[in-house]
Amino acid sequence: MVRTLSDLNTPVDLTGRVCVVTGGNRGIGRATASALAARHATVVLLSRFHANGVAAAAEISAETGNAGVHAYPCDLASFDSIRACAAALRRDFPAIHVLVNNAGAANRRRQLTSDGHERTFGINHLGPFLLTNLLLDALKAGAPSRIVVLSSEAHQATRLDFEDLQNEQVYFGLRAYAQSKLCNLYFVNELHRRLHPLGIVSNAVHPGFIGTKLVSDYIPFGIFLQPFTKLFGRTPEQGADSVVWLAADPDAAYLSGGYIIDRKRRPSSLIAMDAVIARRLWEVSEAVTGLHDIAHVATDSRVQSASGSID
Repeated sequence: MVRTLSDLNTPVDLTGRVCVVTGGNRGIGRATASALAARHATVVLLSRFHANGVAAAAEISAETGNAGVHAYPCDLASFDSIRACAAALRRDFPAIHVLVNNAGAANRRRQLTSDGHERTFGINHLGPFLLTNLLLDALKAGAPSRIVVLSSEAHQATRLDFEDLQNEQVYFGLRAYAQSKLCNLYFVNELHRRLHPLGIVSNAVHPGFIGTKLVSDYIPFGIFLQPFTKLFGRTPEQGADSVVWLAADPDAAYLSGGYIIDRKRRPSSLIAMDAVIARRLWEVSEAVTGLHDIAHVATDSRVQSASGSID
């Protein structure tokens, strides 16, 4: 049975908690932001196109009666944009309690980000990796806090090739997407290993097949298939249910390092649980994003000792 957001017996009051949602102006991200705002959280929408985020924030505020809905520009295909957004968030929200890495992309043809990286890998993994790390001080200040990363069952069909992470040799869109979703799981597993001792839980979630713009963007002439995807797929609200549960529900407060489908922990692929690959991907991602060169990234000794994911 597909749950809906209204299935929570007693909606949790999130007054005083700051929740950041990437891609919060449409699809699952908007449904997630709206549900969190309805629970009285301070909600921050991050959007590639700032005007779209501002419009969505105003609509959500009007719908929920929550004046604490904000919009910030953040292009996950640009490291400069991510750094600027993270700096603004740390300035305005010193403590962040929930980060939902929702925004994603799928590209039929190989394209590059503004930093020269393959776009699906860049938006779905490198962007969330950099953003999350730049917000770690705020997430630690908000502990107990939660990180939610949207992944996909597509990860089951592939494995990483560290000799060709950016799909330069042969590009196949579905393979690139599946690999990026596998990266999301490695990211969550390594986040769990590093951050769980500090009171930050991290989980991945598969929202199910949703008839969103990501699908229509990927499939040739996909706009003409939207009526069928909406008929047979889940609604954004249904897709957001497990995301909101992980972000808000007391039952999920201590769950960490999980792969969640319909509010239940499910097995990922065996290769996705390889801790050696997860650490290697983290190190590669640090180098690619220049994370180790950024002075304000947290260097708390507890993190070091504990360590021994468009619009």
